Amino acid sequence: MNDLLQKLTGGDLRSDGRANELADQAMKNPQILANVVEGLTESNGIVRGRTAHALERISRTRPDMLQGLIPQFATLARSEKVPIVKWHIAMIFSNITLPTKETEIVFSTLFELLEDDSVFAKSWTIADLTILARKNKDKASDVISRLMVYEKSKSIAISTRVAKALDILEDDNKRIPASFIKLKD
Repeated sequence: MNDLLQKLTGGDLRSDGRANELADQAMKNPQILANVVEGLTESNGIVRGRTAHALERISRTRPDMLQGLIPQFATLARSEKVPIVKWHIAMIFSNITLPTKETEIVFSTLFELLEDDSVFAKSWTIADLTILARKNKDKASDVISRLMVYEKSKSIAISTRVAKALDILEDDNKRIPASFIKLKD
């Protein structure tokens, strides 16, 4: 584990630890980004979760720094066991301008995350699919049909989020609610 990632150890995933500090450091000093990204491959789930949080924070302000990492993020999201990693990756996808060639892999990955057992991962995936469908009109009907499967979810959080998402996607005049977007901080 490199020295930067030591900042992300200790405690548990109920805390972001020093992830925000690491994100800010990487934004001021972009040449350390590769060392931050290494945290996604650590065996320690806490380090992977906090790394994903740091990268998602970077994506809100400096999405350009993460261009080129989309295939790596998609592969990780599909195999990751720690829910917080998956939902932060989903959030990254909606913050980055997707190159045309990577749009399909992102939507495919998010459709897989819709089936995740974690309510949090699924909830953020719904929000991010909604945002991305607004940006990629040709994907809206596919997103709508995929979300409709979850309208009667046993989870109130999921069925409520799906109802909001469908309402937004069926009316271009509706705004994306603040609860679907993690604001820059």
